[in-house]
Amino acid sequence: MRSAASPVVLSLILLLHPRAECGAQQAGRALDPLTDQETEELRDAATLPVPRVELYIKDIDERMDAMRRLIGLDEPNLPSELRRRYQAFTALADELEDNLDTYDDQHADLRKALKLLTAKTAAWTAVVNEPRPDAVYDIQRKEAVVAIQALQEDTRQMMLSETKYFAERKKSRKNGG
Repeated sequence: MRSAASPVVLSLILLLHPRAECGAQQAGRALDPLTDQETEELRDAATLPVPRVELYIKDIDERMDAMRRLIGLDEPNLPSELRRRYQAFTALADELEDNLDTYDDQHADLRKALKLLTAKTAAWTAVVNEPRPDAVYDIQRKEAVVAIQALQEDTRQMMLSETKYFAERKKSRKNGG
């Protein structure tokens, strides 16, 4: 009989292996939004919060650039391609948000990356909203918009809490505590 893994071991696996997910999440995902190389880069940065968040931002940015190039093309499969790209964006944005939640709990200093993320989410919103409405991808677009809004809210809250946390920490050190 196999013994159950401890919660600590499971947490480490989920933290260090960015592709580890529960079966229900994996079954609901239409595609893997990351290449093998991107997955490896994220895995290598698992213990480096700022570089890891910056990698997610870079990966999402690349997908937004590709989407921007597609918009306006007169291709017969464009709506289904945009739907696929919206799904990939939302999956990546959700992974980034999960990472932010983990790093927030650890009090990782992400202020630099959060400033970058604040600027990027505004640009991503413009790209996501650029294509004209189409029933083929409207639901996926709405999900992408919700994912961006969640990232924006989390980023705003984290900036406030990190600024406060690190100011208090600096003050405590200054006072010998």
